[in-house]
Amino acid sequence: MNILLIYILLLLTITTSNALPIFAKKYNISCVSCHTKPPALNKTGKLFMRNGFKLSKSEETSFSLLKKKSFADKKIPLDVLFVGIHDKDNNKDHLMRKVKMHLGGSITDSLSFLGFISTGWFKNTSEIDDRVFDDKTSMYYFQYQAEDSNSVFRVGSMFPLAQFGEIRRAQRFAPFIGRYKKPSNFVNLKKIKGIEYSHYLNDILFLANYGHTVGKEKEEVNLGVNYSYNSIVNFGILYNKYISQESFLFPVEIDINNITINSTLFYNKTKDFRGLENTLIYQLKSMQQIRVMLNTDNKENNAFTLEYNKIFSPTNGITFQYTISASRIEKLKNNKINNDDLYQLSAILAF
Repeated sequence: MNILLIYILLLLTITTSNALPIFAKKYNISCVSCHTKPPALNKTGKLFMRNGFKLSKSEETSFSLLKKKSFADKKIPLDVLFVGIHDKDNNKDHLMRKVKMHLGGSITDSLSFLGFISTGWFKNTSEIDDRVFDDKTSMYYFQYQAEDSNSVFRVGSMFPLAQFGEIRRAQRFAPFIGRYKKPSNFVNLKKIKGIEYSHYLNDILFLANYGHTVGKEKEEVNLGVNYSYNSIVNFGILYNKYISQESFLFPVEIDINNITINSTLFYNKTKDFRGLENTLIYQLKSMQQIRVMLNTDNKENNAFTLEYNKIFSPTNGITFQYTISASRIEKLKNNKINNDDLYQLSAILAF
């Protein structure tokens, strides 16, 4: 049994899949305004994103704020992210680091921008990753929204599932990521360079995007529909075609009081693969929660994680978060089940 101890993770902001401090600082609000149960977006957060990162159509754009004479009023929409992870197990001991920069906000009443540029991992003090600010580690897109924000167009480098519920966010920063191939990795949902159109009407979201996968330059198409019932139950279906492979996703989300459940069935028709990712979030208090993750598939690979998470916001624009988690991974190899136990202690400082 391999024991993995990841005992420090230091971030000076948080990734685009979670809350961005640039928006909390701009509006003088806390993260819970858009993330009742972080990192999931609530209804306000989803509308804010589709509205071009504005709470109302009449407010000043981020671009106009940059032109303010007073530096205090400029509110520059920029964050910098430093990531450090120290891995230790029976065979290795090394430090990994990463740097990211975020930029986002409204340019005009109908046009907005969101993106981050990032280095690859710097694995040791004597090694420098050659993937510095390249397409594989970065994301950026322009968004045009109609006057009523029902129709949204995006062009650039983006993840296909950013608007389609919490499929990606639900298991963000899980310790087993990168340690085994979880079900969502089998359906070939890659980051694309392309275009996306979505339309939201009467609690139904229609989404379609087309582009070429970053790095491999292969065609990818995604078509989906999602229905929200009273912001309590969300369910949908997403079709994905990557080269000659066809896959389907069936996400279900239930949000009742202090409990949120995210469950997604992944089916790769070409490879005859079926897998299920389940996440349960129990809100203990405001910005304090327990997260349970359970993944399984028809290839006899399983993963389980129990996690405790707490977030502090001592003042506007500054957030501290720490997480303690333990995971068990079961992988089938050479007709034998191998078990790995993983432990993680992480800290996040965002401003």
